[in-house]
Amino acid sequence: MNEFDNYKYLFLKNLYETLNLKVIEQKLLSEKVKPLNIVSDDYYDIISHYFFLLNDVNIEKLNSEQVNKFYTLFSKKISDLSEQELKEALKFIDDTYYLMLFPNTEEKYVYYGPMTDNYICPRDAIALGLYYDAFGDYDDFELENKLADIVNYIQFDLSKKVNKRLAVILFNQLTLENRFSDFSK
Repeated sequence: MNEFDNYKYLFLKNLYETLNLKVIEQKLLSEKVKPLNIVSDDYYDIISHYFFLLNDVNIEKLNSEQVNKFYTLFSKKISDLSEQELKEALKFIDDTYYLMLFPNTEEKYVYYGPMTDNYICPRDAIALGLYYDAFGDYDDFELENKLADIVNYIQFDLSKKVNKRLAVILFNQLTLENRFSDFSK
């Protein structure tokens, strides 16, 4: 693993715990919304059975001191970090995630897939993809309502609770094929 992998691992683990995604996943399962099988070598970083991170992690906007600290903190294997080093790494993540995740663009929105409303997020949001099986034992209207409740909870209630801007984009068997399509041409 390299420094970026170590950073992403800790960031995703911390995000999973901070957002308490386990409870949201249990709610999805209790509503009979099944996760879609996630391919481990997929384009995005997998957080859990349902969620993945859409934002790219890069160090372009860090200053030289932060870049040095990044390489110092994340050059070791996570399992080799002392308790103090782990705390420092998590503090670094919390202090710099805004610079590391959000694109260096003047645009207000970012598209994570085709340029349609289904794939748009605010530029300054932690963008989560939610993989779900669209062909479960429910009708389309019922499924849309269940997913809308979860998305609204994450984007509005949970976002306020953790004081981080969050956005969710839904992906299923039908939309996965379209996520890299560029319909704007």
